[in-house]
Amino acid sequence: MPEPSVSVAMCSYNMAAYIGEQLASLVRQTRRPNELIVCDDGSDDQTVAIVRAFAAGAPFDVRIVQNDPCIGCNQNFEKAISLCNGDIIFLCDHDDVWRERKIEMLLALMRDEDVGAAFGDADVVLADLTPRGFTLWDTCNFNPARRKRFAAGAQFSELIVNNVMQGAAAAFKSSLRPAILPIPPEWQHDYWIALIVAAHARINFTEACVLDYRQHDRNLIGAGMPHRASSWTAMRRLRHRTGRWFKKLRSPTGYYNERLADVRRELQPMSVLRERLMRLDQATIGVATSLVEEEIARLTRQQTRIQDKMRRWSWTAPRSSRASET
Repeated sequence: MPEPSVSVAMCSYNMAAYIGEQLASLVRQTRRPNELIVCDDGSDDQTVAIVRAFAAGAPFDVRIVQNDPCIGCNQNFEKAISLCNGDIIFLCDHDDVWRERKIEMLLALMRDEDVGAAFGDADVVLADLTPRGFTLWDTCNFNPARRKRFAAGAQFSELIVNNVMQGAAAAFKSSLRPAILPIPPEWQHDYWIALIVAAHARINFTEACVLDYRQHDRNLIGAGMPHRASSWTAMRRLRHRTGRWFKKLRSPTGYYNERLADVRRELQPMSVLRERLMRLDQATIGVATSLVEEEIARLTRQQTRIQDKMRRWSWTAPRSSRASET
């Protein structure tokens, strides 16, 4: 089997302070990419100049595309992905630093035909690359139990809970691009890619950190805080429930409206996902479609319960009010 060609899809925007280190880390790869696509979303600092200077001496092809006007992160990654010629596409942020064996390691995980993507963990670091003491997997609670279920094949169901395949640490086969594109605005680009790939194929992962995930004052998303021990989590859950109880007492209408809005915010992207999956080959992705239907049904039941509680409160509130007046 011939060696697959590798494209790196990088999106940039006003990151002159850090993009040079990211570009240098691509050159240090033990298996270098065949091409780098850089889609810049209207930078007005030296970002594009740094990329152009790098391209002049790069040991692989570099194509630079400048957007005018700006199109935003999701559409910018969509554009970069659409321009890639390689068999394997690596997503690349403009401010991280890749470990030297990242491409080599993820390619090794994607040799089998039934594997559509691969990903690893990442060290969360400060702007100066000082480790913060936790990883991306710590922030999304991709713990040993979840990793075991994921490896056993429950990939789509684990991803519906939350995204554990962060784009900065991932690669996928370009043969899945027709199903992935276009990326809907209701979904973050890497979460969408993870779900669509999981619907079609197996996803492999390595527990090794494949990059340094830099945190600074201009991160678009950034990493959250790590999940803590169960005792700490239980205490936080208790505080959360107590806070909700007091909020409900103070303003039941506001409380239920807030909960209803949260559920509807979850329903909308799930409905978009269901619509896309229904357009795809159900013989291949039927299980994923069923899981999305179950999630939509769960959220719909939750929405109905909240609406019932709101109606019950609207009947009891006037009586409570009159009782208090007497």
